[in-house]
This record gives sequence, structure tokens and C-alpha cells, in this order.
Amino acid sequence: MVLDQHNREPLKKGNIRYKNQVYMTQNQGQTYLPLICQGDTLQISHLGCESKTEVVFELHDTLFFFLEHHALELRAAEIVFMKRNWVQRSEFMPGKDPENLGKNFAQMLQENAGASTLKTGANIEKPVLLGLTGNRVIFVQNGIRMETQSWGNEHAWETDPLNQQSMEILLGSKALWYGTDGVGGMIQATVTQPKENSKEWWFVQGQSQGRGGNLGVYLPFSTRSGQFSIQGNFKKLGDFSTPSYVLRNTGVQENGGSFSYLKEFSGKNSVFVNFQIFSTQTGILSWSHIGNLSDLRRMIDSNSIPQDEIFSYSIDRPRQTALHQWLFGQWKNPRFQLTISRQYNYRSEYDKHNSFGVLRENPQNEFGLAVNSIAFDRLKKWHHWTMRWDGRNIHQDYGGKYFVPKYTGNILGMSGERVFLGTLWRKSLVVRSEYHDYRSIVTNSGDQENRQAFGWGFGLNFKNETWRKTDLIVSLGRNWRFPGMNELFSNGLHHGTASIELGNVNLKPEVAYFAEGLLKREVGKVSFRSFSHVKTAFHFINLEPTGTYSLSVRGAFPVFHFNSSNVVSWVQEFSMLRSDFLVSNFDVLLKTSITRIRKWDERSNLFGVPPLNVQCHFSYQKEWKSWKLKPYLTTQYTSFPFWAPRELEIGRIAEGYALVDLGTTFFWKEWSGSFQINNALNQNYFNYLDRLRYFALSPGRNFSVNVKRTIQ
Repeated sequence: MVLDQHNREPLKKGNIRYKNQVYMTQNQGQTYLPLICQGDTLQISHLGCESKTEVVFELHDTLFFFLEHHALELRAAEIVFMKRNWVQRSEFMPGKDPENLGKNFAQMLQENAGASTLKTGANIEKPVLLGLTGNRVIFVQNGIRMETQSWGNEHAWETDPLNQQSMEILLGSKALWYGTDGVGGMIQATVTQPKENSKEWWFVQGQSQGRGGNLGVYLPFSTRSGQFSIQGNFKKLGDFSTPSYVLRNTGVQENGGSFSYLKEFSGKNSVFVNFQIFSTQTGILSWSHIGNLSDLRRMIDSNSIPQDEIFSYSIDRPRQTALHQWLFGQWKNPRFQLTISRQYNYRSEYDKHNSFGVLRENPQNEFGLAVNSIAFDRLKKWHHWTMRWDGRNIHQDYGGKYFVPKYTGNILGMSGERVFLGTLWRKSLVVRSEYHDYRSIVTNSGDQENRQAFGWGFGLNFKNETWRKTDLIVSLGRNWRFPGMNELFSNGLHHGTASIELGNVNLKPEVAYFAEGLLKREVGKVSFRSFSHVKTAFHFINLEPTGTYSLSVRGAFPVFHFNSSNVVSWVQEFSMLRSDFLVSNFDVLLKTSITRIRKWDERSNLFGVPPLNVQCHFSYQKEWKSWKLKPYLTTQYTSFPFWAPRELEIGRIAEGYALVDLGTTFFWKEWSGSFQINNALNQNYFNYLDRLRYFALSPGRNFSVNVKRTIQ
């Protein structure tokens, strides 16, 4: 039988080629083959799917084959409306889904149950998966790891979502393929490749918060030499506002662009080249940088907000700028794939209280991070194993005052995966080993000793494929993570979080053992999804408040430090979708997530764990003539962080709150877009995972509209 990999629907008119004969599947995806033997090779194909070759390892009365259906080849209008049966969206298309245009990665990921964000004010957000963030959430772009989060836990990835064709969240053993340190999971992005049938498009987006928006364009073209594309994006926002006051100096300006080249040769050989450049300038909430200890304590304890602030587009001190450049090349044929890339990331931070130079010059901190990567993937199985070898050379430099160290690092890794076919269970084993070598480490305390370490991880998956419309996946595994250079040696003011962060040179590599289970079940028009994740981690590294404040020439700031503990964590997510509720095309989706992480050796709770979150999403789809509309209403409740360690908290703890979002997406001929109202009730609230919640409320109501035109 030939089935769709995602929803297990039968694929009619699929082809199975065996010994130069082609057998076509019927309505239920079934066909009948002659007598076959172990070791025989079958080629399976279907229109709109990527063909695959399967070797028969075990003989059964019925063989199941699963194909990846490429909805990406369809028009944007068709993509969204094919998704009525999802329970939790783990894969999405940033540049094609109308509601995602103008959003950053973290905002898109929040649509998934259990995914939240670590925020630094209004414009900087970092994904939180399984209650974890920072270096434990790996970001992979076309098989290459992005490294900018090594500067700090809340640093976002400097890359433009419009460059991405699709993104996917991978948890557990699947996240091991690119690193043993994906304790919290992995986000895998795929860069848009120009094709012969690629369409030009442009879009414009505007919003009330910041009184600005985005402009973007995508231009593909073909020549005899291959397929080309150029993409550009510009974003400009001014100050954000709470329901009560303006958040002074919270504007942002971004510029992004990319160039892609694809050449396909005979024999399924291809070469793909992509260059990206992305720059951003972000303002930091002006009154989060306070000049003396008395005013700092008064601000945190009483939340006394300046009342004379007015809206402005200017980005003054304190602020930070970032530049990201990425050059990528890939050669692929049916047997192997060779990938090389170079990243260069630059960040500068400008203090509010400048003590040298001219006011708008001479940043206090500068970081430069260059990463050269190479990876070799053996696509043709070797003794039933798929293999990958990869290496990264990292060089980090600094300017101004020390905050994170200067160093050179080399990381070598090897991954392998084997799939075991069975009657009831499809089993897969993923193993990975890594060697880390860090040299020439220079900090404000002088030169440091070289650091080397070897680690390994594994993941074992059990997947039941025999129950109709039911998926059951169980995973067991081990993660290993070497401490980040910022966790070991950071020492100084982190402007973006308005805090002083202190590293800990005594930190040891983390070792975590996990078990997780995923159950998906469809009963009539109701779909259920339940996900459980349990983890025990030794030498778990976490950034925690010290409970003290520090005064320097830069101002007065709370002090955080990296600490190590043994922890046990539990994550439970549940989703339920009721299709055609009461009337046709009206869907109701319920999603809930709860996370608990506890230090079992200290018998206390971990700082910074996401609270209980419950979402209810109502949507209705309507087609009228050439129009397609999908209005929706979302209510989201975030509880009080009951397990917050009160002995570590600074100032007040965020209360629970409920938010209401509503909007609609539309398609009309070559036009598409969306209208959205976020925080429609204009609620005052604090986000517990916002590092600047000590100084201000979260932004209030926001109206957003975007329009996209695809040129046929």
C-alpha cells in the first residue's frame, strides 16, 4: 500500500516499479505484486511526491510505503486550505502563509502547543521548546547550523523568514542528527530554491504597533545556465505602546536580501548556491538602563513608569545593531550530498551612558563570529545505514569592553541512522558523536586554558504504522551538551536584557536522558494529539538571578549568573481538533501545554519555566466565486507561574492573563493576505518570559494587515 506520510491517506494512481514492470495503485492505495524476495528493490512514485527507492528487508503479506507529498508545488492559495486536518502545526511556510508575512520566527512558532518565546522587550524573541531555550534549541538552515545564539540565551537568529520555503520543529531523537546538544529540540529551515515554475511576488504589511511595517519582493528568472532568484525585504517600526503608555526607544529597522542559483544536471545531479545578508538595528527600552541603585529598586518594586514619553521613530541609545552574512553551496546526487558554508555574524551594543567618544559612535561591546562549515551526507545506504560527517570551525573576536571571550573552536561530528522494518513497529536508531576543541580563549581575566571534550548521544524511535488513522511514536535517547563559551566566561553588562551576566568556569557538560511519546488519533471528524516528554538532566546549566544589584559607570543593573543543577522535567501537550463543528467548514481547535522542571538534588524549582498555556482556536472557511476566506478567533490563557522559585525572583511575579486575537486570511485570484487584531481587548499584562518585565508592561492592542500579489 502507498500512503501519504503525514495523514496516512491512500495515494491513488501511484506507481510501484519492480523488475521493469509498473504496478498502479487503486483507490485505497493498494496494488498486487508478484512474488518478491528479500533484498529486492522497489521504486515508488506518485504525482506531486518525491520518488523513493525501498529495499525489501522483511517479507509480509502487506507492505506499507510512505511518500512525502509536496504541497509546496501548489499555489499559495491551495497550501493553507489543504491544512484543515492538522492538529498541531509542526511545519509551516513563512513566506507563503498569509498570516505569517511580517512575523519573526519566534512569533510563528508560538502557534504550536508547548512552544513559547523568551522575549527581550517588544522586538526581540527567541523560541522556547520543551521549556528550554538558548543553546539547547538548535537552528539548522539547509543542513547547516546557525551559531549566533552562542552570544546569549535570548539572542535571536539573524536571518530573514522570507528566505525560507518551510520550517519544521523536530524533537527528541530527530534533533540528534545535527548535534548532540539539541536537548530542547531543533528548528529546521529550508531555503527557497528557484524553480522553472516559480512565481514572482511582492507584499506589503502594516501594523499599528510601531506605526510601520514591511515591504518584500521575490524575483525568480531562468536562463540557459540555470534558475536564479533575488529576494529583498525592508522593515521599519517606531516605538511600541502598552495600553497605558509609550515604550520609549523600542523601534526596529531591518534590511534583508538573498540571491539563489540552482542548476540541475542529468542523472539527478544538482548544484545550489545561496547568499543571504540581513542587518537589523533595535532600540532597547530607554528606562531599563537606570543610573543609580535607588532608582533601580524603586522602578522594580513599584513599577513607576515615566509619563512624559511620546511616540518616535528614532532609535537612540541604548541600542544594538547586528549584521549576518551567509554563503552556502551544495552539490547533490543520488548517492551523496556535499555542503559547504560560511557565516559571519557581527553585533554591536551602544550604552545609554556613553563614557568615551562621540555620543553616536564607539559601541561599548562588539562581537564578531565567523563560522566555516562542511558536511558530507551519504544518501545511499551503507550496510543499511544513512551517514553524515560534518565539521565547523568557529572564530569569535570582540571589541570595546569584554563581555564574551575571544576564542577559536573546532567541532567534528558524525551521525548515523538505521531503520528497522517490522510487522507492527517501524524502528529507527539515530546515533551521533562529537569532538569539541576550543583554543586561544581570551577573557578580561587573561588567557584561559584550552578545553576539549568528546560526547555522544542516541535516539531510538518506535513507530506503529498498522492502526488506520492512528500514529503512535515512542522515543528514548540521550543528549550531551558542552557548555557554551558565554556560559563559561561571560562577564559584564548585557545591554539587550539590561542585566549583568556572570559565567561559571566550573560548569561541566550536560548529560540528559529522555523518554517521549506521541499519540495521534482520528475518530470521525475529531482528531486528537497527545505528547509527553520526560527528561532527567545532570549538570543542567541555567541562568538565574543572584538577588543582587550592581552599580557601574554604565548604570545600575540586576545581576544574573550561570548555575548548574541536576533536574527532572516533564512536558505534557494536548491538542484536539473538531472539524465541521455544528456547521460545515467550521473548526474548533483546543491546545494546552504544561511544563514542570525541578532541581531534584536541591528540591526546588527551576527559574524561567513557561507557565501553563491553554489556547482555543475557532476558524471558518468559505469559498465564494473566486474568493477564499478564513476568519478566525483565538483565545489564549496563560496562568500564574505557580512553580516560579520565589526565592530567586526579582520584584513582582507576572499574574495570569487571557488574550483574544481575531482576524481573517483571504485569497482572490493572484492576491492573498490577512487582517489581524492581536490583544483585541487591549489587556495590561506581564509576560513571565520577558527579560524586561521588571521595567514595563507588554505591548497592547495591535492591528495588522498584509497584502501579497503573485505574478502569474
